[in-house]
Amino acid sequence: MIETKLLGTYRIAAIELKNPKQVYFVRNSGDFVIGINKQTGEVVVSSDLSIFGKDFLGSDFVAQKIPVN
Repeated sequence: MIETKLLGTYRIAAIELKNPKQVYFVRNSGDFVIGINKQTGEVVVSSDLSIFGKDFLGSDFVAQKIPVN
C-alpha cells in the first residue's frame, strides 16, 4: 500500500487515465474540498476551501468538503 511508504503530512488526489471519471483520495490528515463549476462541469480538488472564493476561481463553483471516514 502507498500509505506505508509516505512520510509526513500528505493529501493525494489521483485520476486513472483509463477511467477519468473515477477519483481516488488518500490522506493522513486534513480535509479535501471538491468544487464543481455550475456552468461548465469543471471539477477542482483542493485542501483549502478559500480557493473557491471569488478572488481565485470565481462564483460559478459550488464547493463541498469530503467527509472524513
